[in-house]
Amino acid sequence: LIVMPMSLIFNWQNEIAKFTPQLSVYTYMGKNAIQGPLVPRMLAQYHIVLTSYGTARANFEHLARLEFECLVLDESHYAKNPSSKTYSALSKLSAKRHFNISGTPVENNLTDLWTQMSLVNPGLLGSRIFFEQRYRRPIEQHADEAISLRLRGVTRSFILRRTKEQVLRDLPPISIQTIHCSMTEPQKEIYEREKSACRNSLLDPNVDPAKRKFYILQALTRLRLIANHPSLCSDDYVGGSGKTDVVIDSIASIVNAGHKMLVFSSFVRDLHLIGSRLDELGLKHLELVGSTTDREGVVSAFASNDDCRVLLMSLKAGGVGLNLTCADYVLMLNPWWNPAAERQAYGRAHRIGQKSSVTVLRFISQGTIEQKIDDMQSRKMALAQNAVEEASLMLSDVADTVPSTEQLEEIISAE
Repeated sequence: LIVMPMSLIFNWQNEIAKFTPQLSVYTYMGKNAIQGPLVPRMLAQYHIVLTSYGTARANFEHLARLEFECLVLDESHYAKNPSSKTYSALSKLSAKRHFNISGTPVENNLTDLWTQMSLVNPGLLGSRIFFEQRYRRPIEQHADEAISLRLRGVTRSFILRRTKEQVLRDLPPISIQTIHCSMTEPQKEIYEREKSACRNSLLDPNVDPAKRKFYILQALTRLRLIANHPSLCSDDYVGGSGKTDVVIDSIASIVNAGHKMLVFSSFVRDLHLIGSRLDELGLKHLELVGSTTDREGVVSAFASNDDCRVLLMSLKAGGVGLNLTCADYVLMLNPWWNPAAERQAYGRAHRIGQKSSVTVLRFISQGTIEQKIDDMQSRKMALAQNAVEEASLMLSDVADTVPSTEQLEEIISAE
């Protein structure tokens, strides 16, 4: 049984057909997700059963009646929350062998490590409360190196890190460049005005503490939007954006040089804005976002059409599971809270099968919240390296991960 995000189903179907066509496959999803007492008997007729996390969560009682030879969780960080229904459902499935596959096994804190381990090796790290007291708090709050070493010793035997460098040592090099963009004067004016309004309202002692994190996230999102282009949060704005101008110039230059590129943004509205500018220039492009239904069709069209050299993608919809080695440039239009979200994104191009060197361009508006996010990425990398480096884990981010309330307050105060 292989469980994965729904968006990766077609990827697994294609890879199985390519490498193991002799194996029978059943996709247990949608109308194929039959229910009833005959489910175990029906599924047992196939070598491989593919399903999504959502389907596994909704139908775990039927799946749990069959003991599988092997249970594989692809992009297993989708089950990172130990209080979620997804985690609860997966923990009830039975298999002789368990594998979690993830390039991003640890997110904001070490509880994610406990969750991953409890699915593949229940009891190894004790109960959740025990783990919090014995490992997480001493490591995260006090940087206790002795406890960190003890944790690495316990987990080392159960973690295999498969890096691209180890698998294919001649993988082309990747270069990452951060481009700092100056805001236009109208953009800077509206940013400063919004920043002052946000600070005044959020530091108001009368703000309901229970709603504080929501208000902070809302405020920071507005600042992030303005840092990209003020029109993303204000229909009345008629000025330009320093970053957008630089991005469009970069895309045009890369296309003229004959390269293909992936363009990632955290905001779909941002992609639409870039797309409209490309239309004005007569530059063909495709778009892959959460609402895209034919993902395979979009990927195939981009790979096979030399006239279309730009693929606009939302970080959440396109950041994992896709092979896009036809592109050798990756443009990151805005930083996200955790650095591995970006690594996952440009990993779509820098992977086995890539023949050209890959260039990543990161765009950050100077003097904005984006620079604070960049600083936070560095701190999170340091936490992961200290806690689980020798266990060969990597810090991660799934696109919907956000900082804690304390971290958000620190950012808004700095702003």
